[in-house]
Amino acid sequence: MSEERQRSGLTLLAVLWPTRVIAVPGLLTTRGPLRRRVHTERLVSVAWHDGVAQRLVLKDLDGNRPEVDPRVFAANPALWPLFERGVRASLSLGTVTEGSDPLRRLSRLIDRQTVTTVFKLSGMDHR
Repeated sequence: MSEERQRSGLTLLAVLWPTRVIAVPGLLTTRGPLRRRVHTERLVSVAWHDGVAQRLVLKDLDGNRPEVDPRVFAANPALWPLFERGVRASLSLGTVTEGSDPLRRLSRLIDRQTVTTVFKLSGMDHR
């Protein structure tokens, strides 16, 4: 197999491999082709990248930089409180130098998803 075909195959694998996101207090880990983690209680920046695939890029004091699809937090309600608790700790420590707008945008996304879910479960969603 040619080197170019091998690279194409690896690229396709990386694109198609679903990324798993795991959170515990103070730590968020992404597992896909690469495993990356970020200390949520030591965040320095949060960036939202739009495009074909939206990505939230998190960076901590150690330079760790995982990327997460923001919709993961809306789809997995248990992740959000763990992540938010770490973010609040970072904000109170003053380590976050960039990212207040992306964090507000993420919070609004979670709020919209929660409201939509409540309406669906209550039978009030008439779409």
